[in-house]
Amino acid sequence: MTTLTMIMMMMMMIIIIIIIIIIIITVQDEALQTKYHATKILQTETDSKCRLCKQSDEAVEHILSARTKNGNRTIHKETTL
Repeated sequence: MTTLTMIMMMMMMIIIIIIIIIIIITVQDEALQTKYHATKILQTETDSKCRLCKQSDEAVEHILSARTKNGNRTIHKETTL
């Protein structure tokens, strides 16, 4: 195998990995039924605040990001999504 062929194969693999990551993120975004989604999209809830911290909207970004609660850094662990 030539160096050019190996580089092209590696580039194809990287492109495939990027496509898979994009698909996973898209599916996860649609699969998580957050209170924000229920309030803004489905219009079945009246309160979109996070169940744990009660401060921010319960969106995917909020749940997956680290937030401070009582001065400690915590990661939201929502079990009733």
